[in-house]
Amino acid sequence: MAEVAAGVIAVEQVISTGLEVGAAATVARPTQPLTAVLSQIATTPKDDTSVSVIGDKAYIFGGKKEDGQLCNNDIHAVSIGDHQGQGEYACYPAVGDEGQIPSPRTNHASCTRRDTLIIHGGQNSDDEPADDEFTLWEWEPKAARWSTITAAGKAPQSQYGHQIFYNAKKDNLVLHGGYENGHRTKATWLFDFTTRLWHELPDAPAESLAAQFVEGTLYSISAESDVHGSVHYIKPGSIQDESVDTLPEWTTVDFPSNPLVPGPRPRVGSALIPVTTGLGRRYLLYLLGSRQDASISSDKTYTEDHPFYSDMWTLQLPSDGYSATRVKDAIRDAVPGVESGAFSWHELEIAPAEMTQEAGK
Repeated sequence: MAEVAAGVIAVEQVISTGLEVGAAATVARPTQPLTAVLSQIATTPKDDTSVSVIGDKAYIFGGKKEDGQLCNNDIHAVSIGDHQGQGEYACYPAVGDEGQIPSPRTNHASCTRRDTLIIHGGQNSDDEPADDEFTLWEWEPKAARWSTITAAGKAPQSQYGHQIFYNAKKDNLVLHGGYENGHRTKATWLFDFTTRLWHELPDAPAESLAAQFVEGTLYSISAESDVHGSVHYIKPGSIQDESVDTLPEWTTVDFPSNPLVPGPRPRVGSALIPVTTGLGRRYLLYLLGSRQDASISSDKTYTEDHPFYSDMWTLQLPSDGYSATRVKDAIRDAVPGVESGAFSWHELEIAPAEMTQEAGK
């Protein structure tokens, strides 16, 4: 019995040691870079349009044609469920309650609210505001009808080139950046769908090049030069009292961008997309964009010889609270020479279309 007991203890020690080694290897394993497979779903000859996804369909609205004329106010829907480039297509003419429909526009903002599409702002063919500052448009896919949401009280000035995001937990909308009266703005506003009131939040620390809303936090990217950028973030929450003492505050994380340190170069017209690998691990995918912005880039050859970027980057966000990755990151930060990777940049690795294997980190 003693020999058997000793053998059991030895096996238990081997298993325990193996688990410890495996856990250490898992903790030490870097969370980036990520690998992605790109699949073309559809093409459309439009500029400055909006694309919003509800379920397995992407809804396209507004924008300009190749000849510079505004597109009409139809809704174009493309199925993206199969990811094989064979998505079904449908076009919905503009129909609204009491004949109210949004006018054709460009440089507007869109987001989804539950199972509906929200449109705000933009410009008409004369580069004038497409709507007054109090109007939001809501489109119901099942009924294929438009309706208006009219704000009460004060509202942000008519905007274009901005972004809007829906916070499902609070049933409110966050507006950020864009242009007012031809000038870039740092403004951030919150709209409460229940009260139909706009609430002004603190201005962002810098003008936004791209923004995204993830799990209750608004992230905004800015750049001061070719070799320096910043990530700013704020938790809008809900506004009960607009006194200065109760408003949320912005936090800034700076990052370099040069050959010695990985990071994206400043760009305009880029996309910032939230992605997750599961278990509370989230990233922002920062892709493509143009170098044509003299206020950011000092190198004139960017415009003439290399007008667009083709690279894609991932920014690791802080792990979700009470998640497996939160525990893992806390351990990483406590181990010498190992970091959680929060707010670190890595260039996205693009795999051939035949590769479909996914891995969570």
